Amino acid sequence: MKSHEVTDIVRLCSDVITRYTHFVDLGEAERVPELFTEDGLFTTPTEEHKGQEALSTRFKFVAEEAVRLPWVLRHVCTNVLVDAVSPEEASPPGIRP
Repeated sequence: MKSHEVTDIVRLCSDVITRYTHFVDLGEAERVPELFTEDGLFTTPTEEHKGQEALSTRFKFVAEEAVRLPWVLRHVCTNVLVDAVSPEEASPPGIRP
């Protein structure tokens, strides 16, 4: 890939991360699935949610739980590091599907 293609991929990934944090932090967690493709995958160390139905269920729950929390949740995102695998695929460094 050319360097401008890699730069574009990193910028787009950074944009997705920023939108995710805005949605979750500003009470719109149910919008997070908009950031994923039909077969999108969201993982944490203890969970895996694949596809729009699973993502919608998960983030509807997040939105509902957020209003019950006795604190305010805010994400802080700095220096996004992404491996541009191909024009259609990117991943965190060292993680390959």
